[in-house]
Amino acid sequence: ASVVRSLTLMVFVAGPIAADVPDLPRLERSAMVYEGSFRVPVQDRVGTDMTYGGYALGIDPVRQGLYFACHDYLQQLAEVTVPPLGAVATLLQDCTDVTQGRLPLVDDYLPRLGGSLWHDGRLIV
Repeated sequence: ASVVRSLTLMVFVAGPIAADVPDLPRLERSAMVYEGSFRVPVQDRVGTDMTYGGYALGIDPVRQGLYFACHDYLQQLAEVTVPPLGAVATLLQDCTDVTQGRLPLVDDYLPRLGGSLWHDGRLIV
């Protein structure tokens, strides 16, 4: 049996986006509702550690996958399925250096992936 860990997801629904962004109401903590969690593998298929990860989340609209940062030291992304709450995610893509070794060019002291966004057929990190 594979070892898994929990990833907590908080889901909220916001109203329609107004044209005048400064007039939008603040999102208050009370407006957020905890829906549950699902688990992800501790390692990918080649043994890369996925613990101490779970940041830089992004959705793949084509496969409905979730981009998920692997271990904090590695600064790599994997892609997992979004299973029903309480279930275990399936790995779609192993941990990968999506910057192709270029992350230290951003900052030579502890550079970190800040987020991921699928846009116009490309993954922006």
